[in-house]
Amino acid sequence: MELTQFKIESSEKITLRLRARDKKLLTRKAFSVNEYDYFSRLVEDPGSSHLIGRYTLEELKHLLGYIAISASNMKDFRGQKELESLYEYVARIMAHHDSSLC
Repeated sequence: MELTQFKIESSEKITLRLRARDKKLLTRKAFSVNEYDYFSRLVEDPGSSHLIGRYTLEELKHLLGYIAISASNMKDFRGQKELESLYEYVARIMAHHDSSLC
């Protein structure tokens, strides 16, 4: 299935939906104030078990880097695979909104 691409302004925010498990995996280790800001913006999505946050493309790029580092440092094989899957999900969301990432 091919995604339609939407070019957005650098200041526009994209909605990202994560599972509570994703947030738990990402916050296992200590992280900097900047990463904490990314996670503190996640709020519960009413009527579902997901968390939602709104991020600019630049913020998503930073978050993607943090996910990659977390996955490579993960000792738990299952957790590593889950983070790799999360990385692919966020990368697809970004590519959907920015054709320069394809």
